[in-house]
Amino acid sequence: MLNPPSEPYSIVRHLDTGPGRPAALYTTDYPDGVPADTLSPADALTLDRSQQVLLSVVAILDTCHTAGVPYILGGPAPRHDPSFMDGALADPLGRSAAHGSLWTTSALIDFMRHAGDLASEVVFAQCELGSTMQRYTSLLFSSSIRVSVAARRHALLTQGRAALESHTQCRRSLATATVASPSLRRPRPRHH
Repeated sequence: MLNPPSEPYSIVRHLDTGPGRPAALYTTDYPDGVPADTLSPADALTLDRSQQVLLSVVAILDTCHTAGVPYILGGPAPRHDPSFMDGALADPLGRSAAHGSLWTTSALIDFMRHAGDLASEVVFAQCELGSTMQRYTSLLFSSSIRVSVAARRHALLTQGRAALESHTQCRRSLATATVASPSLRRPRPRHH
């Protein structure tokens, strides 16, 4: 299970803006990172580190894929496309429209294209699995473990059904959760 730090890709960087707040590091216009010279030194360092981690993660994924070793990659779900999951992830004020995420980086999109049908994806709200937070999450995993991932998720959902009913937001996430979302594979614009 690979789970790179989510903070650089967090939707919070797009929603919680203002003086002294962390800047958005990944956008739909700059899916591989905004120009470092537009960022504070702290944000530029966070961007640089997240890019290094991403390249390492993709190298590990590629090695696993080539060797036939099962893998799972987790990270915050993309929120840029208002049609994705019937709009469940879109910000009603439109602030998420520019959200660049781990899933829109060219390195990960290139890997997903290379893996093709041998990789599967699922998006879910963490509260579905008992968390007190909704936090939408995406997983990319080897299709060879798809049945195991689906069975584990089903077992957790069955165990936590009563708790889920108390979470209004989770009831909607249950209705909109998806597997093998094609919107994650759509090409994004690239800036060099």
